[in-house]
Amino acid sequence: MFLLEYALKHISRRAGKALGMLALPAILTLFLCCLNGLVDMLNDRSEHLTDSLTVTAVLSDITGSNQSNLWLDELDIAHLTDEGHLQGYVGELSVAREVYYSLDKEGSSRYPLVGVSDLKGSYSNFLLSTEVEVSFAEGWNKSALQGDAQVCVIPEGLLLQGYSPGDVLELRVSDSEWEAPFATLSLTVIGSFRHNVDGLLFCPWQTLKTLLNTHERPSHAQALSFTLKDNRTLDEFREKAAMCYKEIDYMAARQAHEYALTVHDESLRDSVASMERSIRTVQIIIPVVLALSALIGFLAGLLQVYNRRRELHLLRLQGVTRRDLIFIIASEALMLTFVGLLTGLIISPLIASILSLSGNEIASVGLSIRDGITLLLGVNAGYILATLLLTRKPLLQSVKEVA
Repeated sequence: MFLLEYALKHISRRAGKALGMLALPAILTLFLCCLNGLVDMLNDRSEHLTDSLTVTAVLSDITGSNQSNLWLDELDIAHLTDEGHLQGYVGELSVAREVYYSLDKEGSSRYPLVGVSDLKGSYSNFLLSTEVEVSFAEGWNKSALQGDAQVCVIPEGLLLQGYSPGDVLELRVSDSEWEAPFATLSLTVIGSFRHNVDGLLFCPWQTLKTLLNTHERPSHAQALSFTLKDNRTLDEFREKAAMCYKEIDYMAARQAHEYALTVHDESLRDSVASMERSIRTVQIIIPVVLALSALIGFLAGLLQVYNRRRELHLLRLQGVTRRDLIFIIASEALMLTFVGLLTGLIISPLIASILSLSGNEIASVGLSIRDGITLLLGVNAGYILATLLLTRKPLLQSVKEVA
């Protein structure tokens, strides 16, 4: 009890030096809290990237050279719909088929009519290389293209020719630019888009498919792509998709109904890998800081004990054993380190708030119990080791130094 009281009195008598000893664990704790907060922030960003980035899969022939002129019948598409075992992985499914139309009876000018189920998907494999932005008329939106309504969106060039939303276009539809029309189709204009492909129209895939079936024409799709519903199931999806589709083989011979699936997940994988590298780097720094705490504790303890060597020698002359001296120094160091650790934990949320206001948001700050105990033991081990080194002299030599 006497030794503990002596340690407390020494701290109170030398408050300035005690504050200096207290600052060391406080700073180390604050630094560790910020590192842990940085790890949490990077983990949150990695999770956000995984959820927010879009992964698209596209069907092609086995060589990968053809994505827009396939022959995809109902069985080929069934893998990805309600009947297929891949349906649970599919987000937005986009299929497309191209036919031709003319507005005049003579059919002197024919233009592409593309049936699509989603304007963000397979249509880009046809005549377009960039995403189309459609201006829909009031009361209409992109969901109209996902059903079987007899509607269409037209290029702005047709607006300049006098057509407008609400007009009904009477189209003479043919399989190609050279074949005779096999049917007529009435489509109501519900929007327009800007692009330089003359006369290009978009209508719902189901509408075009119904027309083809009605006139006993092949109703296959020519292009198919889809987004992944949950990026976290990417590896699982790849494993199951391998049972239905092949990987691209540039040297393979083309065969009917043999398709390759290309998953465009490069952006996701690169972004997540970059985050994981950053997380690993920070996680390496944390144990280094904990190891340095022991070294810093040793150096600080060495300096503190060296400055108190006369006091410690006098205590030994009064009958205090070497073990008791170590207990006094360890008690002081433990109390100050513990208070410093608590101080760092209290200040760290404030620092996080300041960083947040400056735009460098840290998701959370904190210190694990394991790291806290390691920090306490590391700093105190340094003080104890310094005490052992400076009190190893025999008692007679200590008497001479005091004299």
